[in-house]
Amino acid sequence: MTLTVEEGLGLAEADSFLSLEAADAYWSARPHANLSDPWLAAAESGREGALREASAHLGLAYGDRFSGAPTRGRGQALCWPRLGAVDRSGVPLGGDSVPREVLAATCELAARALKAPLMADRDRSGKVSEEAVTLDAVSTRTVYDLSFPSGPALPVVEGLLTPLFKRGGPRLARG
Repeated sequence: MTLTVEEGLGLAEADSFLSLEAADAYWSARPHANLSDPWLAAAESGREGALREASAHLGLAYGDRFSGAPTRGRGQALCWPRLGAVDRSGVPLGGDSVPREVLAATCELAARALKAPLMADRDRSGKVSEEAVTLDAVSTRTVYDLSFPSGPALPVVEGLLTPLFKRGGPRLARG
């Protein structure tokens, strides 16, 4: 099924921030063999599906961190373009385009979506940090560490998108 690319109009039927050709060009120009080689070798339908998943994921995972509001409100399928959006420096971003950072982040996420779902179901019970068992008088005790990371860390995506996040929001720390 052909992608419907968001070109800055706030389309109700858009399902990708960029075309398959643009994503292929992005990965053709990148030396990350562990991501570019599988991307370029994948079937067209798989790459298109990955672009759809990545584009939707950006709105679900990061949409509330962007400044401004979708150009066409809830009638718009994807989280960009946005009216009233500014970057961290206060520079206005056009309400009729998708920032290059979003395009690059979509490519990065799409390559990862070929390997595994970006928003896979997770076991919310936590990691067992302590377990005790008593045999006589039967007793058991299990303590869960709920603070362990619950999903994949995507520092490249965070780094690309951070300039577009609202001021005062979470920032990527490098150390």
